[in-house]
Amino acid sequence: PAVEPVGQRADGEDHRRPEACVLQRGIEHDHHHRDQDDAEQRERLRQFTTEVLERAQQQEELSRQSENSLTTLSTNLGSDNSPNSTKSEDLQVVIDDLRAETAQLRAELQRYRSSSSS
Repeated sequence: PAVEPVGQRADGEDHRRPEACVLQRGIEHDHHHRDQDDAEQRERLRQFTTEVLERAQQQEELSRQSENSLTTLSTNLGSDNSPNSTKSEDLQVVIDDLRAETAQLRAELQRYRSSSSS
């Protein structure tokens, strides 16, 4: 018959149309994949946040090192009682050292960026 009384169905027996069963399985499948995608997205976000915090800490350390270098430079130049020509030469040496240190830090940062993007 087109409509069966509810009391005559066996437990667990599915009397829905096949299309409805396929549709329900498709929906369940989509929900499962959406849950997986959400979990993967949360994990990627967690990793990104961790990486950003690590980079911020590294930048803070680099900034602190630069600040210490400038403080040392300022102290050394302020306490020097030698003639002006010697001060200019000393200043040039310090500037050259800072440029070399900056180049070294840039190279190190580039290596870090290339290793973290791989």
